[in-house]
Amino acid sequence: AAVIDGAPGSRAGLRVNDVIVEINGRATADRGDAVNTIAMSAPEQTIPLKVLRGGELLDLKITLGRRPQTRR
Repeated sequence: AAVIDGAPGSRAGLRVNDVIVEINGRATADRGDAVNTIAMSAPEQTIPLKVLRGGELLDLKITLGRRPQTRR
């Protein structure tokens, strides 16, 4: 839905409307599955992504960042 400038996804080359179909060699079922898979990965780790963009499968590598702390 969105790619934040300067965030790990942006630096990896993700674009709006890309569909992540595989993370670190594991197929993703939906957005929640993708979020959970990334959340279980270590910060600063570089992992491969398979992305569907305009009918074409692309291989990208993303270096994960640390999740910002939320204020309460």
